[in-house]
Amino acid sequence: MKDFRGGEETSMKNDDLENNYKEGEQASRNAIEEKRIERSEDSDEVEAHGWCLLPKRTYDAIKQNKGESWREIDYQSLQQESPKENTVLHVAALYGNDRCVERILEICPAAELLRVRNGNGDTPLHVAARAGKISTLHKLVAPLLRNPKQAELAILTTNNLRNTLFHEALLNGHKDVMEILDSSPDFRNWVEENVFIMKNGQGKSVLHLAFEKGYEDIVDDVLTRVVPVLEFVTDDPFGGPMIASVVLNRRKPKKPNSFWTTLQKDGARSPLISTILKQNKGILEKIVKEKKEWIHFKDNIGRNALHYAASIGYLHGVEYLLQNCHTCSMERDNDGFFPLHLASAFGHIEVLKKLLENCPDPREIVDNKGRNIVHIAAIMGEFNVIRYILQDANDEVKDMINGKDYDGNTPLHLAASHSRPKIVQALTWDTRVDLHCLNNNNQTALDAFEQFKQENNPPFLQRLTWCQLKSAGVQNARRGSHSIEIPCPHKPEAKSTDFYKDRIDTLMVVSTLITTIAFAAGFTLPGGNNSSNPKQQGMAVMLNHMLFKPYIFCITTSMYGGISVTIILIWAQLGDITLALLALKVAIPLLGVTLATLSVAFLAGVHLVISDLSWLATTILILCVIFILLLLLLYTLLWFPIESSNIIMRNISFYPFQFLTWLFEKDSTEDEMEGSSID
Repeated sequence: MKDFRGGEETSMKNDDLENNYKEGEQASRNAIEEKRIERSEDSDEVEAHGWCLLPKRTYDAIKQNKGESWREIDYQSLQQESPKENTVLHVAALYGNDRCVERILEICPAAELLRVRNGNGDTPLHVAARAGKISTLHKLVAPLLRNPKQAELAILTTNNLRNTLFHEALLNGHKDVMEILDSSPDFRNWVEENVFIMKNGQGKSVLHLAFEKGYEDIVDDVLTRVVPVLEFVTDDPFGGPMIASVVLNRRKPKKPNSFWTTLQKDGARSPLISTILKQNKGILEKIVKEKKEWIHFKDNIGRNALHYAASIGYLHGVEYLLQNCHTCSMERDNDGFFPLHLASAFGHIEVLKKLLENCPDPREIVDNKGRNIVHIAAIMGEFNVIRYILQDANDEVKDMINGKDYDGNTPLHLAASHSRPKIVQALTWDTRVDLHCLNNNNQTALDAFEQFKQENNPPFLQRLTWCQLKSAGVQNARRGSHSIEIPCPHKPEAKSTDFYKDRIDTLMVVSTLITTIAFAAGFTLPGGNNSSNPKQQGMAVMLNHMLFKPYIFCITTSMYGGISVTIILIWAQLGDITLALLALKVAIPLLGVTLATLSVAFLAGVHLVISDLSWLATTILILCVIFILLLLLLYTLLWFPIESSNIIMRNISFYPFQFLTWLFEKDSTEDEMEGSSID
């Protein structure tokens, strides 16, 4: 329970106020007396139990802001709290009940009330600011201005999140809180020089929030009045450490530094970078116009505003920064990345084009590991960037395609080692790319891939990458006079067929079912057999129908195809790994043929028995054709892509390969990007 009693002087003041209210209308006096009696009865219960809660009727009266609700506020009301330790003044500030606020400040000194915290550490000033009750804030601050020391203590008070009232207002979108600064020029200057630079629990100052939220009118004031003063008053107006002696005693540091230099040392994010991330065109132009030198300000990882504009694909920001600064595009971050690297890493083509226009020689743009923009795009799997670069036929880009980093890796090496099959396909189909280039470890792209492959049950993207490298004719490097063939990722060095047991068993079950179905269909013909004509007894009724012949042909093919697959898979059970791999290689396409012929047989058989109803027969025919094509596509993709380097087979598998990479690489890349970094 908070005690707001102010001694004999306060008691005398309360007596005078009570005498003044007794001169009011008789009806009002009677109502107040009744409430007072009720509170007296409640007070006895409160004293007996040792607690004092804010009654619901008082809370509701303040919330609803009724005409005479302020008359119910007396000294005893100020001793009451809600379960979250909100006082009556907190509640009045929350709902903007200005008349109640005036009544409360008449009863008890503002200096005491405005420093009282609730369970969240909020003073009434915090509550009013968060709720955007600007008129209420004016009434709360006005009494403080008569005593500067008390005003400083109240304004500097922070809550549990280390937010001042200005932090709370801006965080909740109430920029009008700055109107209270107009109460006094001295008050404004003191707040701007001291409170605006205080950091909250997230390390953000009020000035930082003003830039981050994009409040242009506040930014104008900050850039023209506040920042020039703060450059020589405090260490860090935008998020750095605040010196207590400066705030409390208004003394300058012994070694005054500009805030720009201090920010760079502290590693804080500049307002310009925050504006770029918010893509606020108006604020960006204001900052560059007033503080052009901020373009070169870097954060703790060495990135300037252009780095961030390039990384998020903010084209207007990139263009505007390049118009006002011709050197910012040539600045590195701590890892040696230029803005060009970041545009390439995140696939922002238009930004990349704009940066290349302002780059004298893109071959010179390399990071600390010697990687150019093609290397970075290959690592990150940005196919659009690779495609754009491959379409540029000038000599500079040609050199970049086969360019080596400090480890001797080309973009093809990096795309292969990071399992980027779509990038590998694009590079291997380009005749300018050297497929047999060796890195510093005497490795080809295939060697680099196999160095990082997963031995057992590799991911599908690794299978796709390996197949594309093999089909392009990329070989392992020759060491000495011998060629060392490293096993492919989907042919693990197993000594038995245990790894393939489940696959073999599944295929055998499928082939057995196909054989059973085809056998039954061969004796249960559509339309049945002829039993009335002795010369044709037992013959099929629809023997001469056009669709009966493909039906019999497909059933026969399915029957013997299923038997053949079963026999082949029995050979795979003999325990020899080479024989098992050969059996699977033959059985899978043969099983696809049996499934296709069985589907066609079903189509022909159904059409035979419903051909008299033309609309139904036509509809079923169309549906069956669509589903047969879909099934063939799905099954074909199951054993595609092939690793054959034959030019015909390679062209046949080109589009199925692209479809598979689009299908699998998209989801995989999104998962990787959540925690990815360019290593």
